[in-house]
Amino acid sequence: MKRLVIHIGTHKTGTTSIQEALEKNRARLAAGSVWYARTNRDPHAHLPKHSSLAHALRENTARSAESEISLLLAEFEESGCETLVLSAEGFSELRRESLAPLRELATDFRIDVVCFLRRPDLFAEALWNQFCREGRETRTIRDFVRAKGVRARLRYATLLDNWSAFATVRAADFDAARKTGLLRRFGELADIEMPDSTDIHGNPSPSMNCAAALALLNGSGEAYDMKSILDAFGDDGRRCALGRRLRAEVLEEAAEERARLARDYGVSFDDTMPEESRAPLLRPDPAALAPALARLTRPGLLGRSEGGLRSLLGNRRAGSG
Repeated sequence: MKRLVIHIGTHKTGTTSIQEALEKNRARLAAGSVWYARTNRDPHAHLPKHSSLAHALRENTARSAESEISLLLAEFEESGCETLVLSAEGFSELRRESLAPLRELATDFRIDVVCFLRRPDLFAEALWNQFCREGRETRTIRDFVRAKGVRARLRYATLLDNWSAFATVRAADFDAARKTGLLRRFGELADIEMPDSTDIHGNPSPSMNCAAALALLNGSGEAYDMKSILDAFGDDGRRCALGRRLRAEVLEEAAEERARLARDYGVSFDDTMPEESRAPLLRPDPAALAPALARLTRPGLLGRSEGGLRSLLGNRRAGSG
C-alpha cells in the first residue's frame, strides 16, 4: 500500500525550515520514491507549503477539498513514487469534521501524521509574537493567552486525537528536536531520508518588547514601517512576556492535556522555567523602549504618522502590569 505523510506543524516549530528543505530537494527525494507535492497554488503559492489544501479543508466545502485532493493525487500518480508528503501548519488548525476528505484516503493509503509541539506556555508566547509581527494582533500577551481560541490551540492531545482516528500519529517536542537536528528528527518521524547537508534558515522572532510595541501600534490604526520598528528593537534580547503568574496559569490549565499527551503520544517537555518577573509584559519596558525610540530619528521611519506613533509608544505607561 502506498503511503501518505502529512506534516501538520504546528506553528513556531521550524515548519518553514522543513518545508524549504523538502521543496529544495524534491528531485532528490523523488529518486528515493518520495514525492513532495508541488506547492504553487493559491492562496500562498509563493510559499513551500500546501496552503491550497489546508485552505480548501478549512472552508469545509466538499467540492473544493475534493478538487484539490484530486489534483494532488494525479500529480503523485504521475511522479511514480510510493510515498506522498504534504506539509502545512494550517492542518493543525482544522476541526475534526474538516478532516473527513483526508480520512477517506485511508482506504488507499497508509497515513502517517508528523507533528512537532512546544510546551504550551512557550508556544503561546511565540504565537503572540508572530501575530504581532504580522500586524494582526492588538491584544496584550495577557488578553491573548486567555482568549478561548488560543487556549483551544494548547489542547495538544485533543488535536492529535482528531488525526489518530484514521492515521498513525508521530509527535515530538520541537525544542528537544532542535538540539539534536530538526531535519534529522523529521526524517525519523516521517520515515524518509532527509538530506544531511540542507541548511536551515531560521525565521527569527522580534524581542518581546518589540512585540508589545507592535501590538500597541497595530491597535492604533496609524501607519508605520515594520522594518524600522524591528530594527529599532534590534539590540533588545527579551525572550519572555508571560511572567511567572500567567505562565503558571497557562501550564495549570494545560496540565491534563499534557499528561494525556505523554501517556498516549509519548511527548513530554522540559519543565525548566525562565527567569522573569511575576507580572506579564503588557507594554514595552522603558529600558528597551528608550533606545528604540532614539533610533527612530530619521524622518519617515514610522510612515505617515511618525510624531503620533512616537507619542503613542513614549507616553503610554510602559512595562509589566
